This record gives sequence, structure tokens and C-alpha cells, in this order.
Amino acid sequence: MLSIYSQLFTRLNNSNITYSIFKGLDHLDDDLNGQRGDIDIWVKNGDVTNVIDIAGQNNFFTVKWSSVRGNAFILIGWDIALNKFVMLHVHVSPFAQKKKSFLPLYFRYLDNPIPVNKEMLKKPSLEWVKEFETNRDKIRSQSDLKLIYWTLLGRKHLKDLGFKFSPKETLTTYISYFQRFLIYRGRYRITRKGVLIALMGVDGSGKSSTITMLSNSSFLGMTLGIKRYYFGNNEYWIPGLNKILRKANDKNSNKLILVLLKGLSLIDVKLRIIPAIISKLSGKFVIADRYYYDHQIDPRFEKYIPSKFVKNILKPFVFWVPRKPDCIIYLKIDAATAFNRKREHTMTKMKRICKAYDNFFLKNSRISNLVVCIDASQEQAKVELEIRNEILKTLNATRN
Repeated sequence: MLSIYSQLFTRLNNSNITYSIFKGLDHLDDDLNGQRGDIDIWVKNGDVTNVIDIAGQNNFFTVKWSSVRGNAFILIGWDIALNKFVMLHVHVSPFAQKKKSFLPLYFRYLDNPIPVNKEMLKKPSLEWVKEFETNRDKIRSQSDLKLIYWTLLGRKHLKDLGFKFSPKETLTTYISYFQRFLIYRGRYRITRKGVLIALMGVDGSGKSSTITMLSNSSFLGMTLGIKRYYFGNNEYWIPGLNKILRKANDKNSNKLILVLLKGLSLIDVKLRIIPAIISKLSGKFVIADRYYYDHQIDPRFEKYIPSKFVKNILKPFVFWVPRKPDCIIYLKIDAATAFNRKREHTMTKMKRICKAYDNFFLKNSRISNLVVCIDASQEQAKVELEIRNEILKTLNATRN
């Protein structure tokens, strides 16, 4: 059983919440290990608020298009130890709903599965499960026309099977489909706000590995959707600018032309915030690779412009950050480790760069409340686990 499930069910038991698994017991072990689909549990109607509160304390989020005012809602969880996406479907009554139908009619089962055993994960009796699944299969095997007839005129057939048609939940299902597929584009949205994470660190600190790990996260991908934007001195929007800058850096190049090109490249980098903001406003998880702080740590314009007056005019623009991120993850690493990982600079220069980064992110009062320092000298698995922990804290802060 995944630790996220173990912790949740332990808390539910300790809080004396009445709940029970009510279907899918034949593949329950696979579900609990995150190898299959969601887990369906039944809770008392009066315990819904407590269940949501307890789940929220255990890294679960309520899906925004899933109505907690109806008979069911969805909780999405992130098992950060294994980086797994998990889903809990909570119902205030067992149900039957015909799949692969244009008519998602919802039928409530009138007999609730009171658990009879004393396991950590509460389950009903095998007799209850057998009867429920037999009757549910009879409902789901009917044609759409037969179900409509039973709903309107043949309610005795439903009553004999222990089910009752629920118009409220049927309507909620249609609304949920509309929200999920047209508004939230098929994602299990857990927050209406997007998140902007700035990933900072010297070359060799593991930024590329971290971006790959986050980009492959099923939890982030299925809930928010992931977008990565690069804010370094590369990937320019202006065609050919990278090539022109390389040629202009030649010692014999005209300094005025070089300054103008550098200014153009800086404008290009500043404008990259536009699609990043649009992605954040649309509710996505935005990874900002490097962001604008690199230009503040190493303000290269100073060595190209001798005039102090001109420098003072340009400095506010160079140091201007159009949008502060929700969190700055600083991958701190010692110079020797960074040098061994990526030998793009001399050891002397690497020491100077590492010191400049440490001073900026660890002693800068303007951003100290945003910076999370991660020791990137550790093995990659530990680094990734700490990063997922910090991202989870940021997501928790967006709940309201």
C-alpha cells in the first residue's frame, strides 16, 4: 500500500469516520499500490467535511469540477516518495452508472456497506459486495431505452434491485463532464490558480534533471498541466539573434553594435514572461528555467557600457522582474562538485560564480520569503524528493 493511502486511512480510523470500500475489491491491492485506477469509498453524508479536511492534511486535493454538494466527489493525491498520482472517489451512497452511454443516468444503492471487519482499510462483507455487484451489473447491462423506461415508469424494477434514480446526481454528472472537458480540458484540476516556479542554480547543479523529473510528473501533468519556459541567454524569439551575437562577441566587433545587440537580447528575454503569465493565468504549472535573476547576479551590460550615467539609466530595466514567482527553488552546490559535473568554466571562475549565487539567493532580503534552498550536492533522488516536498507546500498555499 502506498504511504499516502496508509496515512489517510489511519487518520480516518483514528477520527472514527465511518467509511468503507464498496467496489473493486478483486483488484484492490493493485489500486492501493498505484498500479491501476482509483479507489471508491463510501462515507456518511455528515462526515463529508471531516473527510475533506483529513484528506487535505494528507496531501489530497479536491477536484474543482467535482461537486461535494452531490452524492460524490473526487480527491487527487500525490505520493511524493514514489512521485505517483493517486485518486480517491468518495460517495455518500454506493451507485450504479452505465458506462459507454450517452445517458449517464445515476442510480443510488439504498443499502450502505457498513464494514464488518477490523482491518486498517475497512471493507464490507463479501455477501454485501456480491449482491451489490450483481444488482449493479443488471442495471449497467440494460439498454439506454430500458433504463429510461425504468426511471420513468418501471421503478419497481429498480426497487427490486435496491436502487433509486438520482436526478440531482445525474444533472451534476452532465455539469461535471462539461467543466472537465470544455473548461479544464480533461484535467483533474485541483486549483483555479496556476503556479510559477523559478528554478535557479549554477551550471552543473542539476536543473536539467529536475526539469525532466517535473515534466514527467503524472500528478502535475494530470492536474495542472506543465509548461516550461527558458529565461537564459539562449532560445531567442528573434530569428538568428544567437548566431549574430556569437559573431558580434569577436574582439574586433563594433562596441556600439554589440551593446545594441545585447540590449535587443535582453528585451527578448523580458518578453518571454508573456506566454509564461498566460500559462499561469490559465491554471498551469509553469517551470521558469533560470528566470531573470541570472541577469542580476551577472549584469553583463556593465562591462560593455563604460558610462556610469548610462549604466544607472539602464540598471532599473535590467533588474526589473515583471512577475515574481510563487517559489524560487535554488539548487545550491559547492564549486568542486559543479566543476566535476560540468567543466564549462575553470575552477577559479566556478568558485566565483557559486559565491555570487549564494550571496544573491541566501542573503537577499527582497526575495528571501520566496527562496527555498536545496542541497544539490546530494544524490539526485534525494534532491528530487525535497523539490516535490516544496512544490507540494506551494500547491497547498493555493488551496484557497
